[in-house]
Amino acid sequence: MTQFLDLNDDVLDAIVSHLTVTHALHLACACRRVHDIAMRRALSRVTIFNQRKRFMKFAACMLSDISYHVIYLRKVHISLFGDVGETDFSSAVRLLTHVLRRAKNIQSLGLGPMELMIASVPAVADAVCGMENLEALWLYNGGQETILMLDKIQSRLERLVVHSWSDRLTTDAPQVLPLIAHIQSLQSLGLHNLTFQDEPHPHAIWRNVRILRLESCRAAMPVFVHSFPTIRALHLKGNDRRNPQGETVRCWPSLDELSVNTVEDLLEWPITCPVRCVSYEALIQDPGDAEQAFVQIKNVKPIVLSLSILNSFSDCWAEVARSGHRLRAITVTLVNLYGSASRIGTPNYSRWMQNVLPVLGRSQIMFLRIIIPGSLHTDRLVYEKCPEQIMKSIPSLRCLGFGDKPSTMCWWRIVTNRARRRELKQISEAAGMRVLEYISSETFEMSTVFDESLLDIRG
Repeated sequence: MTQFLDLNDDVLDAIVSHLTVTHALHLACACRRVHDIAMRRALSRVTIFNQRKRFMKFAACMLSDISYHVIYLRKVHISLFGDVGETDFSSAVRLLTHVLRRAKNIQSLGLGPMELMIASVPAVADAVCGMENLEALWLYNGGQETILMLDKIQSRLERLVVHSWSDRLTTDAPQVLPLIAHIQSLQSLGLHNLTFQDEPHPHAIWRNVRILRLESCRAAMPVFVHSFPTIRALHLKGNDRRNPQGETVRCWPSLDELSVNTVEDLLEWPITCPVRCVSYEALIQDPGDAEQAFVQIKNVKPIVLSLSILNSFSDCWAEVARSGHRLRAITVTLVNLYGSASRIGTPNYSRWMQNVLPVLGRSQIMFLRIIIPGSLHTDRLVYEKCPEQIMKSIPSLRCLGFGDKPSTMCWWRIVTNRARRRELKQISEAAGMRVLEYISSETFEMSTVFDESLLDIRG
């Protein structure tokens, strides 16, 4: 223990940085020599969700006369559910306001329910807006007062997320975009349960925003194409159509990433530009949805595709193979809903192997990851034979992942041996993901030439 305490502060700080928050707090209480170093680690991230007594103790500690620990706060996320007029809730929000006024070094802040907090203690909004070192801000369960406070934010935010109540605010409510027009430092914006006017605001334009997330919003696509002309990643979920009927909707020139929940999300927002990586989060199980999804995939010409399907939909895959000249990587989750609450997907896998694998053999796929929910141990024969069958069926394939969930995948690289025959060599998950990262990169998009040196990495 003495040798440990004799280390200089820089070395101790590096060691303590690997501790959990709980362990750092215990160390701070047990040893005066490293108290400050351990407290910096313990208070670097504070998360309190609906635990009012715990928050009251935390706030009392931060506000005590002899405490200087408040300067160590960096990432703070707090939710304090209650009702306006409730004494305990108002007291908690009042203490929160005092903590925020003292915590000058907070860089990431998440608060909710924000509208109730402001209604109970209006000064909490001023405390948030006056924080000059904030880089990221999450405001949950907001309303009109929450939106109005955005105009007063003084920090150079890089990330902003605004959630309103479950019922969308009408177009008569204050509009978010004009109120954050002064925050030109934004790089990522998330908006949830909000309604936007159909006409773009002429001065609400952000050229530094790269990531845009819209969920359960009522918004016209042209407004966001105008306001965020340089985004690279777009995430859509459950947004209402508000685009002019019968008119061609202008799109972005290109995107690096497009993530949607269901097929309907791209019916509301018809993305037609080239997209490097496309993912569908929800299960595609209806033939009509599958047909529509593959039309969308054909339109955006992805290099990397990720989706979950119930049936093989071989006709849809055939169309993509014919037209998807850019498609090089696929992550597919094969789900079987019939007679199994656990969604064991082996029957679906058999149909997919029989109907789709020959189709993909005519493509230029280099990376394939197949996820089959459920236990593969129920059919070891499938598990043992499938990699070899897949390798032989897809001549262009260079990397294969196969398993029942992403965390327990088996990975192989496919190489040509001295006899000029293709064979499987097992690799780690990290190596497989490096291949996917490379194929997803701009470097690969510019050349579409596979970097053979990636297959030499065995780790």
